[in-house]
Amino acid sequence: MEGLSPYYILLLAILYFNHCISLQLTIEIDYKSTVGYLNYECGGTHDVMQDGNGILVPNNTIKFPPCRNISDAGYRSRQFYYRDTIYNNASIQLIFVNDFDWENTIINSGIRFGDLRYYCGFEIIVKDQPNAIISIDGTNSNGYRLIDYYGYEYGDPICDANYPTYIKLRNLNFINWKRTIVTRFTPLETTFQAPIVYIDFTSITTSFTNILMVSNPYLSTSLFNITFNNCNFSNIYANSLTTLLYSVSPMTINNCIFKNVNLNFPLVVSENGGCNISDVYFQNVTLTNNAPIISSHNYQTNLNNIIIDGCTISPFWTFTFTNKYQSSNNKINNIHFKNNQFLTSLLISSYSKYNSLFNLALEIEKSSNIIIKVDFTNITFYSNINLSNKDFLFTYSIDQIKFSNINVPNIFSTSISSNNLTIYIDNTTKFNSDYFIKGSNNIINFDKKKSDFNDQYLNYIENNQLCLNCSFYYFHQIITNSSSDGFLNIDNENGHNGIFNKILLAPIIIISIIIIISLISGVIFRKKIKTYFKKKKSQNNNNENDIGGAVVDDIGIPMSITNVSNLENTASSE
Repeated sequence: MEGLSPYYILLLAILYFNHCISLQLTIEIDYKSTVGYLNYECGGTHDVMQDGNGILVPNNTIKFPPCRNISDAGYRSRQFYYRDTIYNNASIQLIFVNDFDWENTIINSGIRFGDLRYYCGFEIIVKDQPNAIISIDGTNSNGYRLIDYYGYEYGDPICDANYPTYIKLRNLNFINWKRTIVTRFTPLETTFQAPIVYIDFTSITTSFTNILMVSNPYLSTSLFNITFNNCNFSNIYANSLTTLLYSVSPMTINNCIFKNVNLNFPLVVSENGGCNISDVYFQNVTLTNNAPIISSHNYQTNLNNIIIDGCTISPFWTFTFTNKYQSSNNKINNIHFKNNQFLTSLLISSYSKYNSLFNLALEIEKSSNIIIKVDFTNITFYSNINLSNKDFLFTYSIDQIKFSNINVPNIFSTSISSNNLTIYIDNTTKFNSDYFIKGSNNIINFDKKKSDFNDQYLNYIENNQLCLNCSFYYFHQIITNSSSDGFLNIDNENGHNGIFNKILLAPIIIISIIIIISLISGVIFRKKIKTYFKKKKSQNNNNENDIGGAVVDDIGIPMSITNVSNLENTASSE
């Protein structure tokens, strides 16, 4: 082996231990280092050995100098597979070994990691400082991304289900990035079912950064599962058509702040993967080009505990549905609007079919068994200004909407604009817009007796509307889980003929049938009893052997006269 470079020793070691269970490679980075190296042979200890349990562990016999920047570390990571040395279940960890004052340090050179391939895990940490924030200035990134992630579809499967595939970007501050931070590349055609890749953005902050995450294109064989936790996205301005968070895979945003944002595209875009957003604060967000704050497409959207404060927006949430084989049950809870300005949504906008705060549309003819539902709960408004006669809600071909604990203020022109929609309204919801509802063929169900409405509000509901062939029903909510809609239709005062009349009529018919059958059965039974006693009386007159005050039924079981009398009385009462 004399004359063989440490680089080739490393490759041979990896080839030899390729059959082993897992391997974590660490690449050390020191921006202060002045030690030179050739062919990107850097990063610290990379030699490996097999322990007694068959696990790959570091072997300190070979030591390389630290890489001097993130870019060199990226090249170093790719050397492990460029020469036919792909191995299973391997992860990579970048470790900053600098003894920096990280709070006052900004990295601005050699910042592009580049292609990330064939690894089951990736993360960036600071040695001995788990809470240090690494600030990376993208001014000199020349438009490149931090990470270009290539899935396993480009090579043989190397990760199994026992090792979750992940990318962890934590405690990072991105400054002046004009391109995507992480991009997901997927081939147009593949037969390989790749594992789900879990992307974890935790404690991320941004400043003057356009876009953070893209995964494209969407394929059922390859998915990201993206999570943003405890992030602060601030001072984001873009003159071009761009967005901040964009994903075609499931996305979760939790406990994050979006502050001082000015964009021409939606702030958050979720395509085809489902979206869960909770405990989020939007402050001083201005979106032009009729763009919504949140745009979701297909699958389920859950929005919970969100504050929109001091924003200038057109729609808040747009939802479009083009998957005719996938039902969707969306939950919109605890959304609070205060000190906002609502702008006009133009009809030509691709994000808004109508001038409304919530815009929901089905854009394909779906299967009859596919149901699209949206539940609105606890939506509040404080000191908002409507500059455009905006409506509260517009829907197109959505099946069912439920309102609970909502007070739609009079700043809206119309509360609901819809066609062919079934609407459930609980007794804590009130509408104060100029028009209650516009559209046609809607079914509106109130969880309240008609007699319990005051005359003024009842007049508003029934007369301040432009709804052709619409039906109004009034009833009680007695048992909240009595049906999938949470309503039990007991009191239908002055309702129009329709589905709820049929539902109400069915139990009445059934009960009537039961009563009639019981009466008939009672009469027949009584006649049989009387005939039976007459026969017994005749037999007793002809037979001197009395049985002591008891009778025997048809199957030979003694029955007391008292019990028979009770049965007779019961039958008569029925």
